[in-house]
Amino acid sequence: MQHHYAKDEYKVYQDSRSGKPAAQQWLYAAYYPMVVAVCLRYIDTRSDAEEVVADSFIRFFDAVKDSFRYNGEGSLKAYLKKITVNQALMFLRKQRLVFEEVEERHEQLADIDLDALDQLAAKDILKAVQQLPAGYRTVFNMYVIEGYTHAEIADALQIAEATSKTQLMKAKLQLQKILTRYERYV
Repeated sequence: MQHHYAKDEYKVYQDSRSGKPAAQQWLYAAYYPMVVAVCLRYIDTRSDAEEVVADSFIRFFDAVKDSFRYNGEGSLKAYLKKITVNQALMFLRKQRLVFEEVEERHEQLADIDLDALDQLAAKDILKAVQQLPAGYRTVFNMYVIEGYTHAEIADALQIAEATSKTQLMKAKLQLQKILTRYERYV
């Protein structure tokens, strides 16, 4: 049976804002898989990812209660996803994520062909992305998955725009190597 909240995101927002546990439980259950998936794209271990999941929901519920104003336009899910990405980035910063600064001209580098991604299952892609070093993985996720620009990534991670471009290029190269290990795609 489908819960009435599934049809009315504004109602679940209002009830959650009022502190109704049923609304918060519904939001948690409905959005938990998405939050875990986002965290696992950025964080190496399941236990660390679960820590970020918990932090993300705490931050989300606090924002809904205190500062976030939702009028029914847009999506609570999108807002929670943005919080989750930010929480994952804060976690990585605490881990002293290091980016290699490079002064190269990226415009001259050839684009890497990742057509194999279209043929892989989502879990295979996640597995391949998780094998990337943290810096590569973070920039790859932000640029390719989340749709950030290099300028936005540089600002969020406090790195040079050229560093963001280099990390993405190296992530694609390493992903290409990882994907060729899958015998059925060689």
